[in-house]
Amino acid sequence: MIETRSTHQALVIIKNGCQSLVTDLQPLSPSNPLNHTELWYGVWHSTHSPPTPVVVKQLLPHFNATHLAHFEQEINALHHCQSLAIDGTHHTSGIPTLYASNLLPDTLIFDQQQPQQSVGPCLVMSYHPGETLKSLLYANAKLPLLSLPQKMTIFLHSCQVVNRLHQFGLMHLDLKPANFIVKPNLEVVLIDFGLSDFDVSDAMGKNDSLNCKTYTAGTPAYMSPEQFTGQTVDKFSDYYSLGVVWYELLTGCLPFMANDYPGWAIAHCQQPVPFLCPNHQLSEFACQACQPFIDKLLAKRVENRINDLASIINALKILLNQ
Repeated sequence: MIETRSTHQALVIIKNGCQSLVTDLQPLSPSNPLNHTELWYGVWHSTHSPPTPVVVKQLLPHFNATHLAHFEQEINALHHCQSLAIDGTHHTSGIPTLYASNLLPDTLIFDQQQPQQSVGPCLVMSYHPGETLKSLLYANAKLPLLSLPQKMTIFLHSCQVVNRLHQFGLMHLDLKPANFIVKPNLEVVLIDFGLSDFDVSDAMGKNDSLNCKTYTAGTPAYMSPEQFTGQTVDKFSDYYSLGVVWYELLTGCLPFMANDYPGWAIAHCQQPVPFLCPNHQLSEFACQACQPFIDKLLAKRVENRINDLASIINALKILLNQ
């Protein structure tokens, strides 16, 4: 059953004693029964900045403990990235900015028309106009087909954003076309951090404020072999998922197919990496140039995958300049 949407017209945010307002709330997409959330477009008003477009993400009523845990995970991940950015340690290009959440300390959010009525768990983050990569590949027939240089540019920016996330010490663990927003200039924004976690092997260490994840969670078509087998995961699992996205972006189809979870597990853990085949959009040269990276990203064993994304980022830059 899909829950009824909220009917907020404006939200009041009190954060560290300062008041802001989100107005002009409009539904941004249909409610998502999988993660039990709804998205709203709004305008953030603050005394410290001009009116700014934002997204309000809220848990639907009657959420369960898993829904709440994933929602908290997203808030904590975005808050961590923003904290490091404020410190000047990193920059967050391609990662949404978290403006407020009523699950963080010293923050209250309530309906302007009904201040006595509490608002369920929600967050306010930056709005980024564009289409999801999934829409560009499949869903929206009105959009023009992507050229090979455009696909390579999108994947280059995707690798850069994921690499930036790893520099924050985080793994995304649910990389797929639906979670990349492609802007009109082909820059990429990564969204939906509900399964993200700290990389325990990263030098930044693990933050105990984030809950440990069940590593068999994810989207089966894009999960790494170690996610299916319940082994400890690290940034190499994101590399594998990027390999699936890269193959799909180049060919328009997934590298492996299955009908159910056990079938996906067998495919990702046992089936060999498919070869790229030349077609009207993919030249033989492009196949030869991209196949080694497909092979290294989709290696079944972690130790056989690429060591970092820098090599792919540099190779894509060279190919785009030829």
